[in-house]
Amino acid sequence: MVTFCTSNTWMYLQDCRKNLSQEEGSSWEEDLKGQSEKNLSSYFGSWSLLSEDGGESWVGPFPTPCNTPHGPVRLPDGKLVYLGRATPRQNFTNPIIWAKSSDGVSWGILKQLPAGEKIGNTNYFEPYLVSLPSGKLLGLIRVQSLEK
Repeated sequence: MVTFCTSNTWMYLQDCRKNLSQEEGSSWEEDLKGQSEKNLSSYFGSWSLLSEDGGESWVGPFPTPCNTPHGPVRLPDGKLVYLGRATPRQNFTNPIIWAKSSDGVSWGILKQLPAGEKIGNTNYFEPYLVSLPSGKLLGLIRVQSLEK
């Protein structure tokens, strides 16, 4: 399994164009022909690709309910557990999602974890989950900043 996320960088396009030479701008125009925020928005979010043959071939992409740079954890029973940031596609009200899958294609939401007091929904980054030898799961989340 490979996981990855995409984001809406379209909003930076106009500012980027200001810093391009005419030649670079022309090159970009050709590459972006036919693209729009509307048709690209269906690709925003978090995704996975799956391989059954050691990476020789891949199927997907499949949407995942959350993202983290580390991907999900495989439990001893073969199931996948994901602790990650909610993706805009899911429209969750809480910032952190805990999800489970048996195949990496379909995911069930186990829990939506609420934001802590004085932290806010947008300050959680790089959630990580570890399966301990005891069978317990340990989740870690980096908090960017606190309200003052």
